Amino acid sequence: MTQKGTLTKQKIIDTARMLFYENGYTATTVAQITDQAKLNNGLFTYYFGTKRNLATIILNEYRINFRNLISKKIFEQHLEYTFAVGIAVDHRINMKLKTTNPHFLRFENELNQDYRQIQKETLSTLENPQRDHYYQMQRRLINPNISDTDLEIHKFLSFEIIKSLYSAYENNLIHADIEYLTDYYLRLFFHMLQLEPNETETIIQESRFITEKIDITSFIFDTLVYC
Repeated sequence: MTQKGTLTKQKIIDTARMLFYENGYTATTVAQITDQAKLNNGLFTYYFGTKRNLATIILNEYRINFRNLISKKIFEQHLEYTFAVGIAVDHRINMKLKTTNPHFLRFENELNQDYRQIQKETLSTLENPQRDHYYQMQRRLINPNISDTDLEIHKFLSFEIIKSLYSAYENNLIHADIEYLTDYYLRLFFHMLQLEPNETETIIQESRFITEKIDITSFIFDTLVYC
């Protein structure tokens, strides 16, 4: 790709991220993105194909930047990093950010609803290589003994559970504080990875301690709005 093409593609990403964040995924149209970026629709189609493809890129970019920042913060605080605790801290901070930032929670929930509305689309067509790699790392670094079948079950169930929790919270269908929801989800998450309950509780307690030491006020701007 030429330098001009790279700059054009990034301009579309930056413009869409801002509009998705401010107006929501559903309300934002391709025409609004290209008008704001002062580009034609043909360039959008050439680089991204659909609005959903572009939104998925933005969401994946956020997740990668978020996890990298979490790892850095943990290492700065404790001079060590374990993958299981990193995941727990990741979920704990992510829950807080999303449930205190309606803009981003709306964006992700609307994108997930868009996935579900595609009648003929199966779970296999929604596979994400980065997410698959993330779960393979969980097997390698947390429980090497989990079977391929159980890892697949864990991968799809944990993905669906967290989406359902966010959606239910946004729609006031669950009346619980964020700490309770996070702990509940983490117990399910590590149970599906087949960890012993005492191991899970140790990870949860350590993640609470670490999260309390991390200032999350800058995370939205560092990892979402200007990621």
